[in-house]
Amino acid sequence: MIFDFSALNLEYLIQARDLAMTDPELVAVMFGIDIEITRLLGQMTPKELALISLIRQPLVIPRQEPWWWSRLFNALRAGSPEEIAAAVVYLASEEAAYVTGQSLHVNGGMAMI
Repeated sequence: MIFDFSALNLEYLIQARDLAMTDPELVAVMFGIDIEITRLLGQMTPKELALISLIRQPLVIPRQEPWWWSRLFNALRAGSPEEIAAAVVYLASEEAAYVTGQSLHVNGGMAMI
């Protein structure tokens, strides 16, 4: 049986975001993550929180790996033109001459959420 934790995740993220808005240092200690990532959490919009909540795995188990939170928040932000251009420049370069039949998803990992 597969459980869907998305509703619980949304409630958890809303409470974590609200706390991060008032006391980011406390949230950083609770989650075991960098203060910069905690500040990002405090700035998240309801739409961004709703996107994260679509993850069906439970988020209520604190993830103490900073890379996990960093990748999650990066996946939600809009990519810059420079980031898209870097992928285009690479594909047009000689370094990509041996790359064939591949899909390059320049979306910050959004396809994995």
